[in-house]
Amino acid sequence: SPSPDCRMASLFSRKKKLASEGREAFRQSISAEPTPPPSGLASFFGGGGGGSGPETASRLMYLAVTRVNVNSDQTATIAEYFVRPAPPTVLKLGRTMIKRSPTPGWDDINSAGWRAIKLPIHDIGGCTGFVAVFGGTFDPKRAQATTERLALLLGPMIDQQAQARNVTSSTAAAEDAPSTMLANAQLQESDYAELVTVMSPVLQRELEHANSLGRVQEVQDQIESVKRIMEQNVEMMLDRQELLDSLDAKTSDLNAAAGGFRKKARGLRRWHLMNQVKWGVAIGTLVTASVAIPIAVIAAA
Repeated sequence: SPSPDCRMASLFSRKKKLASEGREAFRQSISAEPTPPPSGLASFFGGGGGGSGPETASRLMYLAVTRVNVNSDQTATIAEYFVRPAPPTVLKLGRTMIKRSPTPGWDDINSAGWRAIKLPIHDIGGCTGFVAVFGGTFDPKRAQATTERLALLLGPMIDQQAQARNVTSSTAAAEDAPSTMLANAQLQESDYAELVTVMSPVLQRELEHANSLGRVQEVQDQIESVKRIMEQNVEMMLDRQELLDSLDAKTSDLNAAAGGFRKKARGLRRWHLMNQVKWGVAIGTLVTASVAIPIAVIAAA
C-alpha cells in the first residue's frame, strides 16, 4: 500500500488542482466581458452572479456561504451570488462581513444605506457563515429568514465536508505532524470547490425568491392602500348622505313653518279685511241714518 508520505503528496496535488480551477472560475466571473459565464455560478473566491436590474435599496442583493476552520487564519467563501450589476458598496460590504471573525450570534454591519448580516453556525471543526446584503428599505426579518433557510438547506453538505476534514486532521495529529494540520486548515477552499456548482443555484433561487416576496409585498401594500382609500371614500359618502338628509329634514321643517306662517298671515289679513268691512257698514249706516232722520222730520213738519 502507498506510504503516508505518498498519500499526503497525492492529497496536496488534488487540492492544488481544485484550487487552480477555483481561481480560473474567479477570473472568468470578474472579467469585463458583458456576457457572464455560461453556468451563471459564483466561485468560492468571489465570483459573480447573474441577472440584472436597477440598483434599488428595496432588494436583497447578495448572498454568500463561508467557512472558517479551527487553526485557520482565513475565511473561505464557498459560494456567493449577487445581482448584476451590483453596486460596489454591496460587494465591499458583503466581503467585509465575510472576513469578520465569527460571533456567537447574529453579526450586523451597514454602510451607505446598505446592510449586511451574517448567521454563524459553529461546530467542532470551525464555523459556517451565511451572509446577506440588502437595502435599507428591505425587510430585515425576510433577510434573516433567507439566511436561516440557507443554513437548513446547505448546512448538511458543509457538515459532511467538515467531518471529512476532521478525520484528516485527526490522522495528522496521530502522526504528530502539526505543519500538516495547519496546511489542511489553510487549504480549505479546494475542499469545498465541488460544492460551488451545487450551492450557487440554491443561492440564486433563494435570492430571487426573497425579492419576489418583496414585490408581492409591495403589491399587497398598494392593495391595502387602495383599500384604505376606498373605505375612506365610503365613509365620506355616508357622511355626505347624512348631511344631505339633515339638510332635507331642515328644509322640510322650514317649508312646514313657512306654510304655517302663510296660513296665519292669511287668517290675520282676512280678519283685518272683515273688520274693515264691518266698520264700513256701521259707518255707512250711521251716516245714512244721520242724513235720513233730519230729512224725515222736515218733511213731516
